[in-house]
Amino acid sequence: HSHMENFIKTRTEPFLFENESVKNAFGLFMRWVSQNQIEWLENEVIVGSKTHMFAGRFDAVAKVNGKVTLIDFKTSSGIFPEHFYQASGYQVLMRRWGKPRKLSRG
Repeated sequence: HSHMENFIKTRTEPFLFENESVKNAFGLFMRWVSQNQIEWLENEVIVGSKTHMFAGRFDAVAKVNGKVTLIDFKTSSGIFPEHFYQASGYQVLMRRWGKPRKLSRG
């Protein structure tokens, strides 16, 4: 997570990795970045709803191939049911949040 977050903020790749699995995960992320047209709009966005009584932080919002997309990186060993609940909640909150702004570097 931290390497991807730093890349989004600075557009620089890390020189050192904690271990081989982190290096591989970052490599997959960079492959995805290189295969798509991405304009980073926001990162580490804290959102919440008093009405629905939940809050969270999604990792990024970007225009991916021209479409505004909510991004929440998953580095676990699989996709689990709670990930779908989390993404659905984030989508509800993003609709209420409004239009994202272009991310400034610095």
